[in-house]
Amino acid sequence: MRRISPLGDRIGQPGQVLGLAERAFLGHIVLRGHGADAAFVAAVQSALGVAPPLRPNTLASTPAGAADAVTVIWMAPDEWHVQTPPEQRDGKMVRLRTALAGQFAAVTDISDGLTVVVLDAPFAADLLSRGCPLDLHPAVFPVGACAQSVFGKTGVLMVRESAERFAIFVRRSFAGYLYQALQHAAALAAPPARGR
Repeated sequence: MRRISPLGDRIGQPGQVLGLAERAFLGHIVLRGHGADAAFVAAVQSALGVAPPLRPNTLASTPAGAADAVTVIWMAPDEWHVQTPPEQRDGKMVRLRTALAGQFAAVTDISDGLTVVVLDAPFAADLLSRGCPLDLHPAVFPVGACAQSVFGKTGVLMVRESAERFAIFVRRSFAGYLYQALQHAAALAAPPARGR
């Protein structure tokens, strides 16, 4: 069955917000367990090559360019979001379930329910602030920070990947809404045209 990107027919069209892209079809895994349990942390590290972050609103990733690319995002004291390249998702699921066998833990594939919208532009934080209540000032939300919030009327998971690049995780069914909301916020931010 052919997979269809929720924004494939919109990204790259004339007039869209500059710096907007989609990372479709990534692997998305919800990991649940006790972060305070050393055995759980060790099992996750052995399976993924990186330990789950234990500090709220942070993430941990394998080194850039690693063959086994994975990012683990803190969601709650007992929950993490694991992002992988699509071709590595099944293997990571098996490795996690094997390493965590017998422990109080859960590994759930939610890949078909999410997509990632990326905004990479000098005005990214200002634009996102028009629809998101998070304080995105770099002193408060630095590179590597992540948080669940809303943009407009949809729930999102936001990750600051660099000074000017944000990855926004959103349900596929709300991707079109998010795209339109970003377009609307950009239009409101644009200076009015001068009269002749």
